[in-house]
Amino acid sequence: MRVTTAGQVTTFTGVGDNTYGMAAGPDGAMWFCNAVNSGSIGRITTTGQVTTYPATSARSPGSITAGPGGAMWFGTGNGHVGRITTP
Repeated sequence: MRVTTAGQVTTFTGVGDNTYGMAAGPDGAMWFCNAVNSGSIGRITTTGQVTTYPATSARSPGSITAGPGGAMWFGTGNGHVGRITTP
């Protein structure tokens, strides 16, 4: 969902019901974790285009942040840290 400063609300589909740890990426998109649904990392652009990236070795990614070198870093429920590069 996006809310403008004027109060206009836009709802986007395709993000999922169990998103966690949303963070702004260096690419201008918002990145988030799909901890329960698919164990994946998601990306949504300002126009609402959603892309999902599988986190194959990560169980329950739940936190994400921008890091050095244009990458996003995420933490998992099994104590691992993952890295995904931005487009």
